[in-house]
Amino acid sequence: MSNFYSSLPTFDKFFEVLESKHYTPVPDDWLIVVTDVKGSTKAIEAGRYRDINLVGAACLIAIKNAFPDDDFPFVFGGDGVTLAVPPEVKTQLVKVLVGLKSHARSFFGFDLRVGVVPLKELTRTGHRLSIAKQKLVGTQHLAMFKGSALQEADRLIKEQEDVYGVRGEGIPPRFDGLSCRWEAIPSKQGFILAILIQDMTDDTSNMPEVLKRIYDIFGNDLKAANPVNLDVTAYKPLTKLAVEERKLHSSLFHSFYWVRLLQIFLAGPVFKYKLPVLQGYTQSVHRHSDYRKFDGTLRMILDCTAEQSRQVRDVLEMYKQQRRIAYGCHVTKSALMTCFVPSIKEGEHIHFIDADQGGYAAAAIGLKAQLKELEG
Repeated sequence: MSNFYSSLPTFDKFFEVLESKHYTPVPDDWLIVVTDVKGSTKAIEAGRYRDINLVGAACLIAIKNAFPDDDFPFVFGGDGVTLAVPPEVKTQLVKVLVGLKSHARSFFGFDLRVGVVPLKELTRTGHRLSIAKQKLVGTQHLAMFKGSALQEADRLIKEQEDVYGVRGEGIPPRFDGLSCRWEAIPSKQGFILAILIQDMTDDTSNMPEVLKRIYDIFGNDLKAANPVNLDVTAYKPLTKLAVEERKLHSSLFHSFYWVRLLQIFLAGPVFKYKLPVLQGYTQSVHRHSDYRKFDGTLRMILDCTAEQSRQVRDVLEMYKQQRRIAYGCHVTKSALMTCFVPSIKEGEHIHFIDADQGGYAAAAIGLKAQLKELEG
């Protein structure tokens, strides 16, 4: 596989996420992959947002397990995932994606939209894509995307699914390392704020100013706004975990399903009583989380006070009234965490964060409405 992404340098401070010096253009022969749950709004109204989160993360983990030696840049969006991949993996990747669609329908009752768009088709029409890597812990990092290509790929897949949607023979997806074993994490400060922000200019020239204003509200440091805090949440009951785990296995009689239940059974008391064997892992989870990211849209899940929540929304509304940005917000009392833990070693696990009761998907409703208003 091309070493384009794996060889990119990393940057440390999220505040620098908008600086062009960190970004490198993606090769023109690469592909954009987009997955999302159709009808997520109705599913949220039916109280199934945790299932939506699980399916969204499962898409990524299935691809990671199918290509264990490769590192693809991705962004988790709550109800799905977007990736950039090299062309040589397309044949096998499509089989995995078709298998994911079948699994989501059979075990979750969700219709999963999955599509692949060649980047060269997007660049021909003036859309660009660059990637940066923010370092989390050790060798663990998150991809950041700049340019309008991801949004355009998403639009094309939704409007022309017959052209860009995947089809053909699928293979059963593997979800090794995927877990959703923690109850919702209560806010430490009072509220969990899910934010989506899009710049109304092509060069995102307004975004640095907006990001600085948000940093100012939180004392120039968003680390305290990280919603991950395992001291205030609990491991889910074994019965609930068994039901969720069953949805990740093609057969009740698959040996790995029972291995996973045994692992869950043994891990429960260890986490509940905070035994020393896993203290290093639990204390490092917050440093391995994706509570802030950028893919052309600034995405953040922030633990905040009522006053901080009000100030953030007031700032965003001011910029929106100036027609400089569009945004969507969702406020709730807790956060959700879905985990990929192939190993509990430092730098070898990652945790996907969203707000409860709708999260990014709920915030996206407001964002789409504003975009329609501002572009209309």
